Amino acid sequence: MTLRPEGPRRFLALRPPADLSERIVKWQQSLGHHITMPHVTVKAPNNLDSDLAWQERVAALCALRPAFSVNVQGVDTFGDRVIFLSVQGEGVHRLHEALLEALGKAPHGAFEGASFAPHLSLVLGWKALHVSFHEALHSARATFAQESSFQAESVWQFVKFVPGQSYEIERNFPLAGPASLPTCDR
Repeated sequence: MTLRPEGPRRFLALRPPADLSERIVKWQQSLGHHITMPHVTVKAPNNLDSDLAWQERVAALCALRPAFSVNVQGVDTFGDRVIFLSVQGEGVHRLHEALLEALGKAPHGAFEGASFAPHLSLVLGWKALHVSFHEALHSARATFAQESSFQAESVWQFVKFVPGQSYEIERNFPLAGPASLPTCDR
């Protein structure tokens, strides 16, 4: 058995625009459901040590990477435990891989690397919900049928200090690189 280290837990994520976040939260509230504010995790909590030395590497990486488009496409599930909006886009996958490389610690979490499935969680089946999971799924499919996209301009660091507490935003790392990297003509 592996014991969870003491101290704060952090993860890195993208945040959808305010209009999409507000729609998600309003829908969740209509179901009596409260979870962490809408986000797309790009680096899970494992290997984000409490000494915070890794933040310099994340800041340097983000300063060199350009903002990118994120596509939100349809409702899906992880079994009967999570209802989510599927997130697509080459940029989110490239950012995830770059973060894993920059942080340079293995093993990575169960949902990282080849298993990375970017998503926006709508329902966590183990949290309070005033309807059944399947009713929530039906409602989500009706409410979030239209595809959308947004521009990811920062990576956000979320933190919680004690188990059971909600995650909150601690800081952000702007994606400040050029829109396209120069190429070498031969």
